[in-house]
Amino acid sequence: MKGPSMDDYAYLKGKSEEDIIANRALDLTPLLQIIDDCHAVAVDTGRRDKLLIPAQHHLKMAEFINLLVHNQWRRDQLDNPWKIDDNCYTHLIDEATQMHLELHPADPWTRGLPAPANTKAAHARYMQSECLPADRVDWNMTENGICPDLSHVHLQAIWQYTGNRISVMLYKPVEGKKRKSCIEIPLRGDRVEQSKIRYEAAEENEILLPDLIDDEHSSEDPARDADGHNRPEEEEQKNKVRQRKENPFA
Repeated sequence: MKGPSMDDYAYLKGKSEEDIIANRALDLTPLLQIIDDCHAVAVDTGRRDKLLIPAQHHLKMAEFINLLVHNQWRRDQLDNPWKIDDNCYTHLIDEATQMHLELHPADPWTRGLPAPANTKAAHARYMQSECLPADRVDWNMTENGICPDLSHVHLQAIWQYTGNRISVMLYKPVEGKKRKSCIEIPLRGDRVEQSKIRYEAAEENEILLPDLIDDEHSSEDPARDADGHNRPEEEEQKNKVRQRKENPFA
């Protein structure tokens, strides 16, 4: 099946960046079921695999799910304009707009957008511009027609497992330390239902948490001092987070 041509996106002319993001989220609707499937596989693997203790499986579970989602999306979404953009992890790029997306678990304390990982690239993705009005959205002219250029946008698809179900929220972060985003869109598993979603600006979270570790890019722990010891205030924060984490094998 041939994918859509650039002409198919001319109807987005005159739309704001928020409207375009909401429209392109329609093609992300399969992500919800794929994460659900991969979560079930990860939980089953943790129960059967005796090489690691449950605490170790818990520690690696989010990364394992990310890898599984990567493989299933690449295998099952061949005709989807959102393409895998990393060799291992679930990083996607929209062929139409060149918009980027990364998949991460929700912050275990706030249940929302996590802090950026301790890398320059991650911090840059969390310090984006506010969503642009229609008259400031750039367009690419190609031999197939025109298409909005959102190559500067890096969405975060944040998932969590609560109440025996998977939920996913799409964010465009603009101020990582405060978890501020210019848009948040709950992801549904159906295009019709997704089309009814009305985006809204994410409320600013004033709770400042330590940066999270990005298993994909960095092993440096910002919660440790120069000698490698946990800072007291960071140790207290970690204990609180640890207490609130759910047991994925229950």
